[in-house]
Amino acid sequence: MQALNRSVLVVDDNDMNRDLLSRRMEQEGYHVASASGGRQALEILRQERFDLLLLDLMMPEMDGFQVLEHLKADVRNTNMPVMMITADNDVESVKRCIKLGAVDYIVKPINMAVLKSRAWGHIAKANQQHATGAGKVSYATEGARILAVDDVALNRELLANRLSKAGYIVKTAESADAALRVLGMEVIHLMLLDLMMPDVDGFQLLEQIRKNPRFAHLPVIILSGEDSSDSMTRGLALGADDYVVKPFYAPILKSRIDACLAAERLRSGG
Repeated sequence: MQALNRSVLVVDDNDMNRDLLSRRMEQEGYHVASASGGRQALEILRQERFDLLLLDLMMPEMDGFQVLEHLKADVRNTNMPVMMITADNDVESVKRCIKLGAVDYIVKPINMAVLKSRAWGHIAKANQQHATGAGKVSYATEGARILAVDDVALNRELLANRLSKAGYIVKTAESADAALRVLGMEVIHLMLLDLMMPDVDGFQLLEQIRKNPRFAHLPVIILSGEDSSDSMTRGLALGADDYVVKPFYAPILKSRIDACLAAERLRSGG
């Protein structure tokens, strides 16, 4: 199991939420510690190192923003990824957390399949950054070849623009058939996949791809306006590595792309 010998600190002032999340992460194989607030979390972090911090935002005395500020000021926690787990869906809160150093922002209620995939991806990314040295560009960022599949031209253009600025090499496809042609002719490191497409939808394309041994481990992130739990569960069950709901926030999308690439590189021993 990937999570073996990996440790997670869960921080939430709600006893039920904290205990439930802790149990679910333990079931995935992580060593889990928990804290009921920001101050207790910082005390624990002075004594013990963790591979990942799952941090609630809205807490009394010391909220998630303040915890992030303290972590940012402590060089001992520089490489530890922090994922925000919160009911606050305000875009300004998302931006502030990312600016303060969080790698991801998940809105409650939590889909555990999504959390499981992202948690491992962010841990793998942090391990690569530590191995290559802080600030160095790695395989997981600049130069990775991304295929964006969406039947809407404006969406493809927007994605290509954003991803190119982030340092990726971008290819686009307007349909499942076009995506399969690109995959057959070029090396692609990750695919961004829309679900609602005519003829062959994203679910069907994902199913076809996973049946081909060449693409069994190709990282696939579903990028869709469909935000139902059933769609997320189905997409991940069919082999997607992550599920991002539109409208996306570019820094978080980049973080999730890098995490998926890092996880695949670790899996393949590259």
